[in-house]
Amino acid sequence: MQNLTGLMLAVLLFGCTAPTETPSAVAVSPPTSIPTQIMTVNPSSTSTPVHISGFEECIATFGSWLLGTYPRQCLTKNGERFTEALEEGILFSRTYTNTASRERVRFITSTSDGGYLITGEADAGCWVLKLDSSLEKQWDASFEQKIRQKIQLYNIGFSCFLARQTPDDSYVIMGKGFDLYTGLFEELFFMITVDHDGNMASGQVIAEKAGKIPYLDQDGKLVRLTSIGTLAKVTETMEGDYIVVSKYSESSPDSSTHITKTDEKGNYVWDRNLCLDKNIQQTSEKKVVCSQNSYVWDVIQLQDGSFVITGVVFSDVWLLKAGVNGNVEWVREYEGSGYALLPLSDGGFLIAGDQHGDGALSKMDSEGSMQWSRTFGGIDSGDVFVGMEHGVNGEIIMMGSTGSNALWLLGLDITIVR
Repeated sequence: MQNLTGLMLAVLLFGCTAPTETPSAVAVSPPTSIPTQIMTVNPSSTSTPVHISGFEECIATFGSWLLGTYPRQCLTKNGERFTEALEEGILFSRTYTNTASRERVRFITSTSDGGYLITGEADAGCWVLKLDSSLEKQWDASFEQKIRQKIQLYNIGFSCFLARQTPDDSYVIMGKGFDLYTGLFEELFFMITVDHDGNMASGQVIAEKAGKIPYLDQDGKLVRLTSIGTLAKVTETMEGDYIVVSKYSESSPDSSTHITKTDEKGNYVWDRNLCLDKNIQQTSEKKVVCSQNSYVWDVIQLQDGSFVITGVVFSDVWLLKAGVNGNVEWVREYEGSGYALLPLSDGGFLIAGDQHGDGALSKMDSEGSMQWSRTFGGIDSGDVFVGMEHGVNGEIIMMGSTGSNALWLLGLDITIVR
């Protein structure tokens, strides 16, 4: 045991702060079979060899493990490394790291080849990562210079936060500009097209239209949706129209959280001020949903046609359910943070985020009652999930970052939610 003292490395510490308006920065590169890099330990020539056959025996013998990995890994004094078996229902856990640059993940979508496309930003440029069906990297690219040359914009950075695969097997990606000095987003939208191999084919600024926000439909077609709010989140409904949830700016005389419905072309249908709804007016829930420190993160439609919205206020997550006409049915508040929602076939939904420094996933019924909650992470804190997607085989893909700024994908068997 003396030879082991001081040799254990705490690598890839899970210790970043959960995001407020912006998910934590993460670094990305091709995955390896062993994501944590450690120093090789050479055994002493006088040491007695100890035969270890698995993780549990390693822990029992040496009493310690490598920090910052999920699942955990145990290191013997001979330099052998044993990985803990994944918990029931977990299909895979993969991390992707790169010390050369820092990336921030925003969005994940499945692709027709069984892989995934992930978007975000790397330093000051729109960044895109393509994974194949085995979760191996096919390509990644940062388009800062190409976008700058194409649209002739300077002194701003470019973040990509929405992507769609088009019928011709290329990708349309939309993003927003941000100030290079303050990091604050500007009212500047852009769109680029990328071919199947990751080469940028075109780029353009999306011209502003008063009272409307640009959005890409499932086939990558640009539509404009009625909304004068900021920090808007959009979902396409089962009828083919759109629901937009947005936080109006503090300078607006109607500063509050709204839910707006448009038709399939983005034309206004109705708008509801959630903060004036009779079901939350004059209640403690109003302080949660309508606080200036509250941020909307996601919105989904459930099987019954209603909508669930999630947001974060200070250190807690809130959920709000609105009926098919936008009227508030209930508001719930829970400890932790929730950044991504996923509807389920049983009428309930999943919410992913973080809790006590670990990535968290909770199963909710249609009334917002928590059926179960699980956390995933290493020994240290800072793990968080910011996106969820159904895989091609129905599995649940959760995307986030570790405390050491590594992109993290966790795959769960759909049977765990039944």
